[in-house]
Amino acid sequence: MIMRLRDARWADIALASVLGAYVIGFIAFWPTVLSVDDEERYVGQAVAFSRGMLRLPGAVPLATTALSTDYPPGTSLLQTPFVMLGGWRAAALLSVISLIFATLITRRWLRISGLAGWTALLVPGFVASLVFGRIAMSDVPSAAMVVLSLMLFWQSRASGNAALAFASGLVAALSLLFRETNAVLLLPFFVGALLRRNSAFRWMFLGGLLGVAIRLWLASMFFGSPFYIRPSGYGFSLAAAVHNTPIYGFILLVLFPFGALLPLAYRGPLRAEMRWSAYLFMATFLFYEYAGRESGGAKQILLAARYMLPLVPVLAFMAGEVGPRLLRPFFESDRGRQVNGGIAVFASMALVVAAFAVHPAMHRQDAMATEMVSALARTTSDSIPVYVNLESARKYLSAVYQTRLLNDRSMRAIDTMPQVLRRFGSAQLVILDRLDSEYHRKRAEENVQFYESMSKRCSLHLVTDEWHGASLHLRVYDISSCSS
Repeated sequence: MIMRLRDARWADIALASVLGAYVIGFIAFWPTVLSVDDEERYVGQAVAFSRGMLRLPGAVPLATTALSTDYPPGTSLLQTPFVMLGGWRAAALLSVISLIFATLITRRWLRISGLAGWTALLVPGFVASLVFGRIAMSDVPSAAMVVLSLMLFWQSRASGNAALAFASGLVAALSLLFRETNAVLLLPFFVGALLRRNSAFRWMFLGGLLGVAIRLWLASMFFGSPFYIRPSGYGFSLAAAVHNTPIYGFILLVLFPFGALLPLAYRGPLRAEMRWSAYLFMATFLFYEYAGRESGGAKQILLAARYMLPLVPVLAFMAGEVGPRLLRPFFESDRGRQVNGGIAVFASMALVVAAFAVHPAMHRQDAMATEMVSALARTTSDSIPVYVNLESARKYLSAVYQTRLLNDRSMRAIDTMPQVLRRFGSAQLVILDRLDSEYHRKRAEENVQFYESMSKRCSLHLVTDEWHGASLHLRVYDISSCSS
């Protein structure tokens, strides 16, 4: 009992230190720019909501929706109070709070299950948690919703409390307002409760019905159909699994040590549900045709790893059962007792350093993007149309920063340019070449082709030609006349 109390006290101190270092680092190196393309969509929508609007002036509209984004609205809705209080840069606070919440709820879930609480450190210990905990997107809030639903479900099983079971179902359904794939993680527990004839199922079901009704109502209001699901533009295939296996293998065996093996080794409560939940979720993204391929190197790994964030608390919970059982023979040996404390202290200190250090590292990484945002604000006008490859430049020309009359560059844009010039007098062409991945290098080749086609019919006057780092090449042209 004394050893358990000491372990619990050590885990609580370590968790408080890690989360405290993370918050201090975030405050000291507060985000100054939108780091990811998807972040622009969430934050832009939150800014619109904060102003009582469905769409920001200057935001790129999506014809199928009333909003300026087609993403589920839960993340933007929860970001809205922060944006109202602190402007768009406060939107990331939702992710910071969600990471803290997910970690503490995982600790609570482990404690009520009688498992090793120190494995809750694996939640902030996962590198994608630290990175996306400061990025205003849906991944970390999804993790918080998933683990809250599971913790409530566990408590309702133990106590027979109908209110907890109802809340578990409600939270599970509301998590679909953040990411639809959260259902893959949570559905096995609903099915298991039904098949095991658990008395909590009827209340979970009722809570789930209420949450689904809210989701359908919001989808109808914002997207025009209660059954609207965002088209991702990607599908599922065996070829994707071949490409994704090394990526997710590295993520779930190295970045989260032996994570992919934990479901096989798990011997705790609801073994079938835990295994089905974990492996169905892994398989969903293994066969999904997008795994951060638009980026290269470490960025691609991180963008793929973020999809695993809702699974991380589940893996941490399984580690709380698997780790002590498999490692007990070692740590109960004389040699094990000698190194146990040293390993714990070293690992905790390393995680505290990492929790703080991620913020200055990302702040330096964002410096080039900040320069690009400033360059585009300086060289483009808010009163005439700006033509640009939005796929590459959207996050730098976001309506969050300034209003621009944005248009995606296309061959049709060249055909309609004479009418545009008659109306506005002039227009601008922005060519932003991103050379950080093979995908964007191909987009840069398309920029060359578009420029050559436009220059044959239009008078282009160079405004600026500048490099930001080795991978961002910006050119801005004024368009003064075009032949029909």
